[in-house]
Amino acid sequence: MPRRSYTLELVSAVTLALIGVIVIATTAACSKNQQQRLNEAMDAEPSREDLIQAVRSSVAGKEYTESGVRTQSVPHEERVAHVCSQYEVDTDPNAKRNPELARCPRAGYTRWETKTVYTSEMTHVNETKHCESLPGPQSGWGVLKSGSDRWLVSYGGESWDVEKVRGNRVGAGQVLHVSRFTFEIRPRQKC
Repeated sequence: MPRRSYTLELVSAVTLALIGVIVIATTAACSKNQQQRLNEAMDAEPSREDLIQAVRSSVAGKEYTESGVRTQSVPHEERVAHVCSQYEVDTDPNAKRNPELARCPRAGYTRWETKTVYTSEMTHVNETKHCESLPGPQSGWGVLKSGSDRWLVSYGGESWDVEKVRGNRVGAGQVLHVSRFTFEIRPRQKC
């Protein structure tokens, strides 16, 4: 009986070892296929539409702050001296009959007036602006390859540097996923 149990244990150990080898080989093959597909995706060239969609997505809903100076006229009241002329005395109806009621009872008379004077004041303002959404890739877009995995995408006088990102490397731009690609977008203007 001990010999039979030893044989049974030996067959079980060999069977487990074979199952382990099959699992490891299958995992390695699947991993190799996944790695091969990943490498193919990294080596693939994105389409013009993928690059334009990446730029459109980066601009959609984006806001920026614009600082400026606003000038406005502000009224102030000032007291100023007014010296009466002979013409004002001659045209004042009260000057001859009731000099105490006259605005200008005699030439050379000085009276105080309150005048409204407008001065310009400058104030600093910050204004939040929304970026306009960009149209689809039908026409008006320019896509120019500027290096390995780099493109200059332009529309309506504005342009963006687009770079296909490999792995986890991230730069200063906005990172977006479009189709099966990951792009870093750096605008050359505010939007």
